[in-house]
Amino acid sequence: MRRGISALVTLAALVFGTAPAAADAAPCVESPRGFVVTLCLAVPLAGSVPSAEARLHDLERAGIRLGEVETGEGALYVEARIGTADRAAISTAQERDIRALELDFARRFDPPPSVYVFAVPGTFELGMIVLFRITPAMARGIALGHGGALDVATVSVALDWHAVRLERPLTVIRHELTHAMVHQIAGRDAQLPAWLDEGLAAMSRQGLTAAGDADADLAVSAALLADSRAALARLSTTESWLRQSAALGTRSYSVARTAAELLTQDVGRSGIVELLERSARGESFADAFFAVTGGTVGAFEGGFAGRVRTLAPSARISTQAGSGADGNLVWTARGFPPGSPASVTIDGAAYRLSYVVALDDLGAFSSAFGSTAAAGTYTITVTSGASSASTSVWSAGIAGETREHVRPWGTIAR
Repeated sequence: MRRGISALVTLAALVFGTAPAAADAAPCVESPRGFVVTLCLAVPLAGSVPSAEARLHDLERAGIRLGEVETGEGALYVEARIGTADRAAISTAQERDIRALELDFARRFDPPPSVYVFAVPGTFELGMIVLFRITPAMARGIALGHGGALDVATVSVALDWHAVRLERPLTVIRHELTHAMVHQIAGRDAQLPAWLDEGLAAMSRQGLTAAGDADADLAVSAALLADSRAALARLSTTESWLRQSAALGTRSYSVARTAAELLTQDVGRSGIVELLERSARGESFADAFFAVTGGTVGAFEGGFAGRVRTLAPSARISTQAGSGADGNLVWTARGFPPGSPASVTIDGAAYRLSYVVALDDLGAFSSAFGSTAAAGTYTITVTSGASSASTSVWSAGIAGETREHVRPWGTIAR
């Protein structure tokens, strides 16, 4: 169940201030298999932006009561039925994320972000209709497939707390506000490749949760690119992103984040900002990219698979202490032949466990360990064909320590 929720909150929706679509307007882009049910980019909303008081009043008229929560950064409004402890956690995450993004991009948000948190999918859906002036169909599509949505024009984030409440640390605000900062610098209507826009947001978000295997996304990308299930050029436009994501699910974010990190490795954070600033000055993305990198977008996209293949590490095992049920050690094997069987052995002073598993289509396998063994040092070994990896771990059993790992901007670009 937890895994399903994690997949849900990884998704992010950008809502470019919209008005109800005309009857003869082009249909929404719909993806197969219901991964992103509906995402429409319609006409910008005309007129002035309502004040915070007016927005809260409109929500109350719709039957949704939100109260303002004290926070050191931006504005935060939370539905009344969300508890005090959760309100404090949301406020802390918002302050952390705004300050971190302003430091990363060396500029202040203008206007300051506003975050609206709804308790359940129903009020999240209705709240987006009221706040963002979008159609009921569009709001329903976002609510069915996303844990958060951003209105770029007003830097307003709407969150479905029911979808994101189990995420620790809370990262969806960071993801959405990264999109806001990127478009504040590049311009609201900047035509950025989806892999860069989503990749920068995924980089920022992943920096909060990275634990054990810093190259996990690199391994995912390598496996997907190896048999042509993914290609960076197919993650460029909004439409191609939706189509590719329908097939890849949240793995598309792994590919995008890897691409954004490689570009950051090439030009640094200052180069990323310059690229966005040039877009704001009216340069095409292709021209801005050439000016900053000295190469073409096509060459970067075309050479991406080869770079990932060169950088991807061989078979290995990573661990994350205290992240499993009852605080057990969670370990993951990656870099093995996709879809193959693998033998697993776990050895300790007075403990030995052997079994066979099926690797997934990315050549990976995850499991938890600790609840059936005494505290001590153990060696985990995974073998599949000619590929083998092992690691020694300390397990404290059910009472294992929980550690939070924070990763800085651009793990590959270190």
